[in-house]
Amino acid sequence: MSSSIEFSSKSNSGVDRILSIQDLPKDILLHISSKLPLIDVAALHSTCKQFQLNRGDAGYIFAETLLQKQTEGGVITALDLENFQSIIRVNKKHPFFLGFLEKVVSLDCTDPRRAVHLDVIKSCPNLNHLKIDVSKDFSEPFLKVIASTNVHLKSLSLNGPISPRGLELIAQYLPNLTVLNLGSCRFLRNRDIESMSKSLGKIIDLTLVNAPFIHAEGFYSLAVNYPNLKSLKLSGARGLQDHDVRQFVNRCPHLNRLSLEDSPHITASSILPLVSACKKLEHLGLSGCSSIGSDDLGKIIAECPGLRQLELAKCSVTDEVLLEVSKVGKNLTFLSLKGCNLFSDLGISDVANGCRGLRHLILNNSCVTDRGIYDLTTKCVGLRRLSLDYCPALTDISLENIGSSCSDLVEFSARGCFRMTEKGVKKLAFLRELRSLDLPGIKDKNSVLDVIFSGCTYLKHLVFYGKTDGGIGMSVFRRSEWMGQKNRSVLRKIWDKIFS
Repeated sequence: MSSSIEFSSKSNSGVDRILSIQDLPKDILLHISSKLPLIDVAALHSTCKQFQLNRGDAGYIFAETLLQKQTEGGVITALDLENFQSIIRVNKKHPFFLGFLEKVVSLDCTDPRRAVHLDVIKSCPNLNHLKIDVSKDFSEPFLKVIASTNVHLKSLSLNGPISPRGLELIAQYLPNLTVLNLGSCRFLRNRDIESMSKSLGKIIDLTLVNAPFIHAEGFYSLAVNYPNLKSLKLSGARGLQDHDVRQFVNRCPHLNRLSLEDSPHITASSILPLVSACKKLEHLGLSGCSSIGSDDLGKIIAECPGLRQLELAKCSVTDEVLLEVSKVGKNLTFLSLKGCNLFSDLGISDVANGCRGLRHLILNNSCVTDRGIYDLTTKCVGLRRLSLDYCPALTDISLENIGSSCSDLVEFSARGCFRMTEKGVKKLAFLRELRSLDLPGIKDKNSVLDVIFSGCTYLKHLVFYGKTDGGIGMSVFRRSEWMGQKNRSVLRKIWDKIFS
């Protein structure tokens, strides 16, 4: 890669010469690199010797920029790992780089390449939060590396299935964990959960996803051994029964987050006393709990006056239930009604009146109409994320109301709303803060691209879901491609004008 800069300077002999990047003062180089995102700064070391820590006097530039460009709390995300693999290998002994890694407290290693994981984990001695991908062959050496180099680890999140041996290793090497998220528990049995709950006694935040083979004994051990539990998520626990839920009543009074998604056998007879005992409950998830009727659902919600997040996807949600939501919803910021078809616009109007602080609303596959969207957009003006996928009754009127009222919206999705046309979609150009936009398939996509990309300056890509050459599919249009096509069109017009 050339390091020449295309401008000239007079030498002592009066002859023009091309300046090299080595001629720039270090302060200027540091200022330039400080304006780049962290991911780009991390890639600088491979572009020029001037930016490599172990070569030349200017090596401090890269390290000081890393120290300056830390994200909140020193967090490194998965996007950084590709660069950090080679960076750590080359610069791991440099004091500036070691100083940066010592400040890292949270690490996302969801990239499946284990070599990257080990390099990064071993270089971050003060790690508190770790998120990694695992498989059935979750090895003991891998966990030993985590335990020996990260004695302060408090939070562990595992994406993918965890084996009984893997859970045993976690309990053996990481006894100080307070947050444990097991992304798939399909290989675990009651005895594994009992052993874990006895060894990891400091857990206050527990997530068990896809746990079909855990039954009464396993849930009882959780309730008995975790009296200080503040967050409990049991998703896909098909064996969860009412008598299992009752084990947590009065044993876990500090719960502020409770999610029992996709538990078809539990009823209000166990949920109602549990939420009544948890006076500080802020998050309630009952999505997929099909045995809870609408009347009981309203009673449960009425017992939760401090709710901030409520998930009721695929539940028996009626207008009466939404009325109860509006009564306790003054602090509500998140509401999911995905797949609920028993309410009307009257219930949505109640939500709009009582939950004016809503920031994230999901109404996918629901029966909401333009009237309900009008009430929401005129009263919940602080909405940041709105999802209306596959709501067949919505038309361009809803898009016009959203474009004119929800100026803070950053994510919007309306897949499968095939009554919407390009006329309504163009009204979304007024959403200046928009970062993500998914729309139904329309005919005149080019005119929509020009209007949307011109108005929504932060939008990187636009997705249309509808008919394609191969059937029903997705079409992605990127801002960079649109800009290139637009520039070529302008140049073509200039060329034609010159030679016409």
